[in-house]
Amino acid sequence: MFSPVLCEALPLAAAGATDPKHGAAKIDVQIYTPSHPTGALLKRLQELEAIAARKDGVVSYSKSNWVLGDKECHNVTIRDTGKVISAKPQTQKPAPADVSSITSTLRNLGESVYNFVLGGIAGSVGATLVYPIDLVKTRMQNQRSNVVGEALLYRNSLDCAKKVFQKEGFLGFYSGLVPQLLGVAPEKAIKLTMNDLVRNLSQDELGHVSVPAELLAGAVAGGSQVVFTNPLEIIKIRLQMQGETVNDPNRVRHGAVQIIRQLGLLGLYKGATACLLRDIPFSAIYFPLYAHLKSDLFGQTSPDKKLGFGQLTMAASIAGIPAAFFTTPADVIKTRLQVEARKGQGYKGISDCFVQILAKEGPTAFFKGSLARVLRSSPQFGATLVTYEHLKKLIPSPFGPTSNAARLPDVVNEQEFHDVQEALQLVMRIHSLAREA
Repeated sequence: MFSPVLCEALPLAAAGATDPKHGAAKIDVQIYTPSHPTGALLKRLQELEAIAARKDGVVSYSKSNWVLGDKECHNVTIRDTGKVISAKPQTQKPAPADVSSITSTLRNLGESVYNFVLGGIAGSVGATLVYPIDLVKTRMQNQRSNVVGEALLYRNSLDCAKKVFQKEGFLGFYSGLVPQLLGVAPEKAIKLTMNDLVRNLSQDELGHVSVPAELLAGAVAGGSQVVFTNPLEIIKIRLQMQGETVNDPNRVRHGAVQIIRQLGLLGLYKGATACLLRDIPFSAIYFPLYAHLKSDLFGQTSPDKKLGFGQLTMAASIAGIPAAFFTTPADVIKTRLQVEARKGQGYKGISDCFVQILAKEGPTAFFKGSLARVLRSSPQFGATLVTYEHLKKLIPSPFGPTSNAARLPDVVNEQEFHDVQEALQLVMRIHSLAREA
């Protein structure tokens, strides 16, 4: 088998060219695969066929059965005539090594700040859209079903929403939104930034990230956000629960500042372990699933191939369903630990909370509010990630590579160049999948 990596490193003069331009190439590749490819390999081969069907003549593709019949030979030819559009001469002198190192460090720092700011904006958009569902979810999770002589306040999530609207009005659905927005910006920003950082550090030379590295990136992202998440959650939950006692003259309503003073610094991290048990697996499920849905379901084989708004929303929302559902038990325990306990309803810790819920309410109690959680988390992270990716398109990073080694001439304005790069990346991906088949 002839490696496409080697092919890419051996540009040849375009066929029939008497005076080839710089970078002109004709690349011939043969890749052998199983005679009946499936899964990701089949999808990549179909994408290659689609590229070859274009009328620009950049890619030619054919396939034939191998002599013994258990393999297929895929013949690919990629042609680049070397056309450029108003290439500008590079006159800048190379920077000294120490200056280059400092510049690189500052650029990486600037890129992190850029991602952090956009992640914060995106997180605020997502949180605001689904906040009423979050309030219903919290009320349902805190509802005890074993209190003697006390009827259930809410029959289900819809009943809860109806009663909140009747007793507290439309604004009741947004109790505690302000501190949520103040905290969600750094929370979502650090989550998105850490996931991108670990994924980038884990990439191989072809830009691929292994599944274990994807899981690690998601887990690190989920764990790192807890420093912001836990204080935010405990304040939000206590503000959300105050609406249940709006007509009780013996219960005093507190604002966010009073709750912070009452809890103190250590109190703001009550239930932090349960928060970690929720956020780490959530992100470890969510981010890899989101990435694979984009690549395997919607065909985003390279960063240059942009998905539409509907495709991004669908991928982000689908990824949120299992992530939210399977982490609901940890979320229920966290809510019970962080809510202001009524008389006789306190817990000593995670283990005691788990044992009491299991003994008094049964295993189904761990999935209280699961529907509301799925309906909240799935669209919230969908809206957050879609907003994040669209903001990156609308506001390009000013900290991209600018060194002489990384700067390309205006060839990037030529569509042929993009088509060739897309085809090369796809061929290399097919080669990798064929080796694994």
